[in-house]
Amino acid sequence: MEQRTTFCAFILAGGRNSRMGTNKALLRTAADSPNLIERVIDRVRSAGAQYIYILANESDPYNYLALPVLHDEAGVQGPLAGVISGLRASPCDHNLTLACDMPNIEVGFISYMTSVIGDYDALVPRWADERGNLHLEPLHAVYRRSALPKMESCASRGEFALHSCLKHLHVRYIEGAQLLPFKPARFMFRNLNSQAEWKDFVSDGP
Repeated sequence: MEQRTTFCAFILAGGRNSRMGTNKALLRTAADSPNLIERVIDRVRSAGAQYIYILANESDPYNYLALPVLHDEAGVQGPLAGVISGLRASPCDHNLTLACDMPNIEVGFISYMTSVIGDYDALVPRWADERGNLHLEPLHAVYRRSALPKMESCASRGEFALHSCLKHLHVRYIEGAQLLPFKPARFMFRNLNSQAEWKDFVSDGP
């Protein structure tokens, strides 16, 4: 493994939460447990992020975290807006970008990702489930500043889906045997979008 690279971290918390019905970033499994965004922040800190930012439409819910809050890029839809805002503001060349609703991120995997991106625009996990369906994880990824003009071009032509925009970047995919030393992908990349998914997560005893 290469030497750990200095990196910034951006945590996306600006979704509409329409399926969850409440701000999922602030959900707690118990009154004295960390909420979802706190869990992510703790693990990012443990992985050695130089700076941590929150990407959100509103600052007030996150002011208590004492971290900078960046707003989505105007006129850009979906998570692409947050990634563009983060890359424009970042003092780092390597930028870990995570969704706030992924409670099982692994510190060791973050360290691995930030050490192997090299000269690529982006490093994105890719894995297949038990049915053979392929999954990309652009919100558990590392983006270099070199990706910014290409992502801005996607936005300018209305190509707002991150999965689609990745086709225009020089991407390294982390997959197959590279994922084996870590927890199973279905666990590590679990995300919580609905009340049903939240209830399953709580019942699993996180």
